[in-house]
Amino acid sequence: MIWHETGHAYNFYLRSTGSRFDLEWGVLSKNTYTTKAHYEADPNYPKDGILSGYGSRNQLEDVAVYVEAVYGRLKLPESYYQTFFERAMATNDSRFKAKIELLRKYGIISEDDYQKFRELVQLDSWK
Repeated sequence: MIWHETGHAYNFYLRSTGSRFDLEWGVLSKNTYTTKAHYEADPNYPKDGILSGYGSRNQLEDVAVYVEAVYGRLKLPESYYQTFFERAMATNDSRFKAKIELLRKYGIISEDDYQKFRELVQLDSWK
């Protein structure tokens, strides 16, 4: 989806500016990526602050999957993106919420879209 690729583009932009985004995201994702090829339907995800098997490949894919999932949830509310966040919330892993907050902090998610998303998934009730 276009949101996934937009996530990559914005991440590369932040890298070009010397942003601390990658460092902060990396702290949340320490030792959670795998070299195995995983895909969206992997039943083991979300876990460890990672939404999908595809996002478990590396930090770039993790960020892009988050952007895709947030905007997918906002724009396609009855899609499979809904289950990403329902299952992530159920894990009580604070990294899911922290990563969404980082996307907001660095402008990957606009403030307006963040507020809509926050209400839609009841983010304030997350750990």
